[in-house]
Amino acid sequence: MPKIDIDIPDDFFESADERETFFDGVQESVARHMSCKNAKGKFIEFDPVKHVDLIPRPYDAVTARPTAVLLATITTYALPDRMANINERVQAVADDIGRMVPDTRVPKSMDAVSVTFLVKGEGCWAVNQTA
Repeated sequence: MPKIDIDIPDDFFESADERETFFDGVQESVARHMSCKNAKGKFIEFDPVKHVDLIPRPYDAVTARPTAVLLATITTYALPDRMANINERVQAVADDIGRMVPDTRVPKSMDAVSVTFLVKGEGCWAVNQTA
């Protein structure tokens, strides 16, 4: 399942509702753009809430020196269908997130968002257990 870690200024959101709407949009984007065929050729469509882990990591905007306001890292398996156009998929997530960031919160010297893709390697398994 995809996971997205997002480094975000600790004072970025003006309200809890704004934060939740933003995080919902990020999860929806990752689910949409990381859904793909599995190794057996069956299409896997991710549910944003059930399948995409979003981990916000607030940072102090005064002391941190990022190159973009938001630094996002997507981690998931390198399935051949996904990897065939991974650059386009990652760019689409970056575009979606960038559209959700108000221009007033992005200094002219910075990008709105930077998205990195990391592969869960061979020998990496994830198991979920419901209570």
